[in-house]
Amino acid sequence: MAVFEDVNWYPPCAITPIELGGDLYYPLPMDAPPVDESQYPTIVDLVTGDLYQEESAVTAGLDLPRLIPPGPGDDIGTVIVYSDGMARFESRSGNVAWLTREVQEYGYVC
Repeated sequence: MAVFEDVNWYPPCAITPIELGGDLYYPLPMDAPPVDESQYPTIVDLVTGDLYQEESAVTAGLDLPRLIPPGPGDDIGTVIVYSDGMARFESRSGNVAWLTREVQEYGYVC
C-alpha cells in the first residue's frame, strides 16, 4: 500500500489516467459496478491505525481539456494505492474516484 499526497488530478468525465509511482491508473468507467469500499482502508483509517507511510508527492496526469472547471479543492488530493491494483483518489473537497491499473475502455467521449 502506498499513499501519495498533493496529487494534481481532475476527472471531469472520468477517462483521464494518472501516473503514480511509475504505473498508470485508469478511472473506473461511470457504468462500472460500485466498489465495495469496506475492503479498502481510507486515509483516516491509515492515520488512526498507525499504518500511514508518506511517500513523495506525485503531480502527474494527462492535461486534457476540462469540461467543468474544478471548484476549490476538486483537482488536488490524496491517492491511496492498494496492493490489488486499485487506487482511491479523494480530493480536498471530498470527491472520491476509484482507479485501477487495468486498462479501461469507455463507452463515452468527453
